[in-house]
Amino acid sequence: MSANLSETDSYLLREQLLTYERFAYEARMNLIYDETVIMLVQRLGCKIYKDGNAWCCLYGENIQEGICGWGDNPYQSALDFRKEFMGEKGGSNA
Repeated sequence: MSANLSETDSYLLREQLLTYERFAYEARMNLIYDETVIMLVQRLGCKIYKDGNAWCCLYGENIQEGICGWGDNPYQSALDFRKEFMGEKGGSNA
């Protein structure tokens, strides 16, 4: 048994499917970005530790000579570190 959709219903269904496709694509891109941040921190051998009420992701011997990122949790500090490492504006050391 096949159902014939009106032109309006067909359009709405197509738009809903495209919306789901966009959400899935964005989720995949976010996952890839997250994985690259984690790989960068791991490959460089960064140290992630709590310093007071913030987390630090440090590459180097100390925060004065190395590159570091700060955040409310370990992952946020890794994200901030990536910005600093890549020279992007908006990192904590900028």
